[in-house]
Amino acid sequence: MTTATLLPLTAVRCVMPVARMASVRSGGVRLVSPMTSPGNSPLGSAGASSTELRSPARNRSVMKIAILGTKGIPNNYGGYEQFAEFISQRLVERGHRVTVYNPSFHAYREPVYRGVSVIRKFSPEKWIGGSANFIYDFLCLQDALHRDFDIIYEAGYHSVAPAYRLLGIRGKKLPVVVTNMDGLEYNRSKWSTFTQQLIRRLERIAVRDSPFMISDNLGIQEYYREQFGRDSFFLPYGADPVLKVDENHLSPYG
Repeated sequence: MTTATLLPLTAVRCVMPVARMASVRSGGVRLVSPMTSPGNSPLGSAGASSTELRSPARNRSVMKIAILGTKGIPNNYGGYEQFAEFISQRLVERGHRVTVYNPSFHAYREPVYRGVSVIRKFSPEKWIGGSANFIYDFLCLQDALHRDFDIIYEAGYHSVAPAYRLLGIRGKKLPVVVTNMDGLEYNRSKWSTFTQQLIRRLERIAVRDSPFMISDNLGIQEYYREQFGRDSFFLPYGADPVLKVDENHLSPYG
C-alpha cells in the first residue's frame, strides 16, 4: 500500500476526473482527464467504444461516492486508509456525499466521521487472517451495488477480484466502478510462490473485469498498457509540504 499523506488539493483533484464520469449517462464515451500524463490515452473501459470527447466543464452537482477496500477510517493502518480519510473529508467539504466502508473490527463505531458516512461490514480477520479480505471485500461491494452511489472506488484489486466476477462488474456502466490497481503485489518477497501465482491470476481478473482503472505512478500505468493492453488514469498522490523544521524533535536520538 502507498504510504503517502495526501495534500488536500491534490487529493480532491485525484478523484474528480473519475467523478465526472458518473455524470455520463450513456455509453460510447471516454473522458480526457486533466490529470492524465501528456501523450497518454485516458482510461480504457471494458467494452467502451473508441469515441473520445473532452470532459465538460466541472460538474458541480452533488456526487454520491463510496470508498471500499481499506481497513477503515480514521486511519490506524496504512496508505490506502490515509487516502480514504483525507479525500473523503475534502470531497465532503466540496458538497459531495461520501461513504467509507469499515471492517467490523475497526475501533471507530460511529456512523459518521467528520462528515463522512461510515458503513461497517463483517470481516473475520481475527479468525482467518488476511484471507478474510476476500469475504470483507465481497460483502462491501455487494452492499454498495444495492445503494444509489454514483461512484464506487475500490482501493486495491487482488482480494476484490473474485467479487468482480461473482457480482458481474465487467461492462457495468452505473454505478461507475473504478479500481486503484496498487503496485506489483505478486513481486513482494513476503509472499510464497503459490500466493504470488494466485495474485497474478487475480490481477488478470481485475484487469479484465474492472470497468475503469487507476494507476498511481507512470511505471504502473505503462505496465498495464504493455502487459494487458489496458489504459488507466494516472492519478499520483501528493504530500503535505514541510514548512517548518524543528530540530529539537531529533535531540533524543543524539
